[in-house]
Amino acid sequence: MRYINRLFTYLLLLTTNVVPLVFAVKPDIADHDIDSDVIVAKGRRLTLTCRVITGSPSPSITWYINGSPAADAPRAPVIDPAARTLVFRSATHADSGRYTCVAANTAGSDVTHFDVHVIGLFVSRDKSNKHSDFLYCILFFLFFDVRLSHH
Repeated sequence: MRYINRLFTYLLLLTTNVVPLVFAVKPDIADHDIDSDVIVAKGRRLTLTCRVITGSPSPSITWYINGSPAADAPRAPVIDPAARTLVFRSATHADSGRYTCVAANTAGSDVTHFDVHVIGLFVSRDKSNKHSDFLYCILFFLFFDVRLSHH
């Protein structure tokens, strides 16, 4: 009986002193080392996605526009923390700039940048005018000085 009491005491001490191991993993954003240029036509929807591929505990996402919190912007975008997106339903020239996504948790943080360019070319919403899309493409290439070549 004495040995059983010692064994029970030992097991009791062992189980009460167990410390669960919890590992924290630093967030990692896909393509975080590549700045993305995003070009959107004025009036069109602008959606930026912060593609976090790892992180434990689940990282919080904070968006910045030109270094200031996006939530404080004069034209505050819709931010969806679950989808990790920032959305302007109708982009304007004022929305052009450098957007930064910061994913952070207790283990650290990761950052990615988007350089957004809103171009104010005329785009007809009238689907019966087939020439407006062609005009838009021509103006787009002229605006960005893109040269077409045949291989």
